[in-house]
Amino acid sequence: MKEFWQRQWLAIDPRVFSWDAEGRVAVSVHQIVRDRTGTVLADQIVDHTHEMRDGLVRRNKITPTT
Repeated sequence: MKEFWQRQWLAIDPRVFSWDAEGRVAVSVHQIVRDRTGTVLADQIVDHTHEMRDGLVRRNKITPTT
């Protein structure tokens, strides 16, 4: 996962993610959700937390920030 994000963010400021003491990766994302007609249903920052094991994502949690 670390290598994936490093490749994704080579062109911009990579401080979008951080690692905690348990090895989880936290990524902040500006998420805009629209219905099929284009109406915005949600426009918010969400945190994606990836729990890693043996170099693979074991769990992923998405949490809206307030």
